[in-house]
Amino acid sequence: MSIYNSSVRTHCNEVNDLPAIVMVMPMSRTIRILIADDHSVVRAGLRALLERQGHFRVVAEANTGEEAIQKAQETQPDIAVLDIRMPGISGKIGRAHV
Repeated sequence: MSIYNSSVRTHCNEVNDLPAIVMVMPMSRTIRILIADDHSVVRAGLRALLERQGHFRVVAEANTGEEAIQKAQETQPDIAVLDIRMPGISGKIGRAHV
């Protein structure tokens, strides 16, 4: 997974490729998130984990890199969580357009 935002530092665990997120922005407001992964169960799990925290809200989900770019333009999320191994435009390439 790849997470892109200028206000967030990320580190991916090489074993399972799950991101550890270190927020460097104030938590006084809700953080709007786009999740892009070609596996619906992964998207649903991430949504559940993030929204349980209270200060995160998933504003869009995408199944492909192309869809992630479109939804990012439509919803203007604060953070995009992108699967780096999606068909078509991968998260590595897509993050430049999100």
